[in-house]
Amino acid sequence: MKHGDKNSMGKHIKAMRKISGLTQAQLAHAVGLERTSITNIEAGRQAITDLMVESMARAMGYRVVAKFEKL
Repeated sequence: MKHGDKNSMGKHIKAMRKISGLTQAQLAHAVGLERTSITNIEAGRQAITDLMVESMARAMGYRVVAKFEKL
């Protein structure tokens, strides 16, 4: 599944990366992407899959937790 709100997810990735003390290059290396891909994801210019989110979260010391609420 691809995340529809690329800007929102990109902002979260950037904030988590900074808190984790990683550069874009370090995160890119950890997940097998180019640094420019991380730049584009953080800026909301590139879509990100659930698998990519999970991989980045792990590289930064986080885990992905999904929460469902009744509408």
